[in-house]
Amino acid sequence: MLFRSAPPPSFSGGGVGAASSGERAGFGARLGATIIDGIVSYAIAFVLGLADPNLAVLGGIIGLAIYCVMVGKGQSIGQKATNIRLVDTNSGAGISAGKALGRRIVSIVSAIPCYLGFLWMLWDKDKQTWHDKMLNTAVLKV
Repeated sequence: MLFRSAPPPSFSGGGVGAASSGERAGFGARLGATIIDGIVSYAIAFVLGLADPNLAVLGGIIGLAIYCVMVGKGQSIGQKATNIRLVDTNSGAGISAGKALGRRIVSIVSAIPCYLGFLWMLWDKDKQTWHDKMLNTAVLKV
């Protein structure tokens, strides 16, 4: 069941504070969070790259690590700014840093066919991207 179209009936977004209704985040909020998180990551890579161009890659890895750890603790910087949160559709709880990393890696699949996997949420009734469906995650309004 690779692309489950709906969360299980028991999913209510439990454990996510104001988003307990399970209201899904829209495209604009998700895009805004992605842009903000990207700026943070690129800023780290840029600053380290100024010191030594070989350190730019390390900066990107550090930016990715910061994103994953923050998501594992609740929300990334971009998610906080846009009032959204990433949750597991099975439990309604936040996801771990490891699952956040896996989701980032799997998002490459969503990007390959002209970003169709990212745009999928525009017509999906659960507002999920392909990588959301593959890893049983959802982005909720907080």
